[in-house]
Amino acid sequence: MRRMLAAVLVPFALSSLMLAGPAMAKPPLAAWVEMTGSGAQVRAVADGEACPRLMVGGRALRMSLRAGPDEAFVNRVCQASLPAGVSRASVGGQALPVAKARPRRLVILGDTGCRLKGPYVQNCNDPVAGWPFARVAALAAAQKPDLVIHVGDYYYRETACPAGLAICAGSPFGDRWPTWKAELFDPAAGLLKAAPWVFARGNHEDCKRGGRGWFRLLDADFRVQACPAGHSATFTIPIGGARLAILDTADGDDIKVDPALGGHPAGRPEGDPGRADATLAGDPPPDLGGEPQGRCAG
Repeated sequence: MRRMLAAVLVPFALSSLMLAGPAMAKPPLAAWVEMTGSGAQVRAVADGEACPRLMVGGRALRMSLRAGPDEAFVNRVCQASLPAGVSRASVGGQALPVAKARPRRLVILGDTGCRLKGPYVQNCNDPVAGWPFARVAALAAAQKPDLVIHVGDYYYRETACPAGLAICAGSPFGDRWPTWKAELFDPAAGLLKAAPWVFARGNHEDCKRGGRGWFRLLDADFRVQACPAGHSATFTIPIGGARLAILDTADGDDIKVDPALGGHPAGRPEGDPGRADATLAGDPPPDLGGEPQGRCAG
């Protein structure tokens, strides 16, 4: 009886492993949906030699390689356009948020990284009193937003934590994957799952700081641009009955506007935003013709 039972169980176990194989595929390190000028786009950061599988309404779609591994970013970034009107999608078994035609609940945030720059050191290891981004993101996700708009400045950890300083001990630094993971993808993991995002480039993502990671991970262009000449093109997205224009002003002067550049702080933007009801720029000029605006040193 025992021999017969063993003979039955072994093939069953093997067949179970075969069936479970694809379903147990390793989930991506990070996955999100971002809005671009050509619609919603899925991005995923993954280990391994192939991009994860994107499932849309029960149908498998191929993700293309956006950027391969290198010394600073030891993983792959994959991307695929998300068809309009879909009701469900997932990548590598991880559920994704889908875009709504008329988003009504918006989360708007910016300047979210934890500062490590020479003598300027923030308590990155205290998620309550020192660097509460994870808490803020979790509270925002609990509101079930339809769209998240980040106005820029994700990357702050430019230099190493001083030796012997507990408040930032173990923190990654420099424009590389471990830093971007610590600055954005870990603390905002729940909010990235809650809604599609709009990403604007801030001055912390210029080519002297976090430009390489910006173009590799978040820039809306389907092609990865390279520093030092990279510039994010202007684009617009519909948000209900309005249109939102996203401009790259990362290289603009924070103090004055050069008239020779057509009145735009970063020069004439690439692309024509057309009619826009609202404009989003990571680093706007100091005088926008309205009331004086407060500003923190970035």
